[in-house]
Order: sequence, then structure tokens, then C-alpha cells
Amino acid sequence: MNEARITENGAVLLGENIVCDAHSGRPVRVITHAHSDHLLHLEKSLCFCKKVISTLATRDFISTLILIFLLNRHKL
Repeated sequence: MNEARITENGAVLLGENIVCDAHSGRPVRVITHAHSDHLLHLEKSLCFCKKVISTLATRDFISTLILIFLLNRHKL
């Protein structure tokens, strides 16, 4: 595997297929934790990537953030 490198948007590229903590057009995205800078362009990754990987706690937290956003957006 090639060495890791970091892009301008903070994406950590691992080899040719994995990106951590930002979107970068790779088939696998890993979200290590749910700081706002690590969630940038999450919607692109959900559409593009074959897999988006995180811990269960991180996934649950992100799901809660999305729900809060949608509720506020639609004023439900």
C-alpha cells in the first residue's frame, strides 16, 4: 500500500480505494468520528461510495444530527 496522504479538504487517502474523514471519490469512506469537518460532503459519499464505514456510536450520532436538521428544516 502507498503511504497515506492528506488532501486540501482534509481527506486522508489510504491506498487507492479508501478515504477517511472527508469525501474524495474513493469507493470506501471511513468516518472516524463525527466532528463537523469530518462530515463534509457526507451526502456525496453516501451516493458515490460502495461502503461508508463508522462505529455504531458514530453512525447513531450522525443519524441524530440528520434528524434534527430535517426537523428544523421542515419545522415539524
